[in-house]
Amino acid sequence: MRWFLLVAGVVILVAGCTLPDLTSGLQTPDSLVVKTRGEPVAGRYALIDVQVLDKSGNPVSGVTVELYRKIKNSYGSYYVKEDEAKTDSFGWAELSFFSPKEGECDLYVQVKGNPFLMENFSLDFISPKWLFVVWMCGDNNLWGYSDQDLEEMRNTNKKKTSPWWCFTMGEVRAMEFWFSTMMETGKQSWE
Repeated sequence: MRWFLLVAGVVILVAGCTLPDLTSGLQTPDSLVVKTRGEPVAGRYALIDVQVLDKSGNPVSGVTVELYRKIKNSYGSYYVKEDEAKTDSFGWAELSFFSPKEGECDLYVQVKGNPFLMENFSLDFISPKWLFVVWMCGDNNLWGYSDQDLEEMRNTNKKKTSPWWCFTMGEVRAMEFWFSTMMETGKQSWE
């Protein structure tokens, strides 16, 4: 029995020293490539493509990529997660971001679970050439049907952006505040 343990120990020691590196075949994310499609327009989804590459420049599939937006306030700044997607077989993940107003938005993408692999960028949203506002007064017993109609009109497909907004009764106060602020400042950006 001692001879068997001695021989087995030597075989394991020799085999452990000569085994090939099995982790070299694993794809470890090393860099990110960020591309945007077209010019971002306020009130529409901006589509952002992110490719994850390994050290050799090969695409990494099946990795989750997260999109964060930087928000600044009087206390400093913080980040809010906006979207996440998994990479396909070519290493690309499609993310989307919505900004209701024009201006620059600071964003960054990172590989989930790896905060050191991130890419900062910004999108400058321009005002749309056309804006359609749909108002449906549903303050009666048919309000449920008006909400369904608004949801049908509201664009739920992020791959196709629509040049209109649909407001429900709860969103009207925010819209009234936005219009009053626009009129007070004299900035009419939705011509």
